Amino acid sequence: MTNVALTYAKAHFSELADRASLGEEIVVTRHEVPLVKLISARQPSRVELQELFAEMDSIRKGTRLGSDLTIDKLRAKGRR
Repeated sequence: MTNVALTYAKAHFSELADRASLGEEIVVTRHEVPLVKLISARQPSRVELQELFAEMDSIRKGTRLGSDLTIDKLRAKGRR
């Protein structure tokens, strides 16, 4: 997510709209206080979602907790 000042957004709206249409979330701020968020109005297609989920699966398969960590230990720690 990208934050931009309102004055910048006014001067570069077309560029920001193009970036938002490609999926980037842009927050417009005034004095560092969030005012609005620019996001794409287009819904992702079924193929785009399948590609995203496939990418998430490949990332998940390559991630390991470490030799001393288990899901049970993490769950127990979160319940404290």
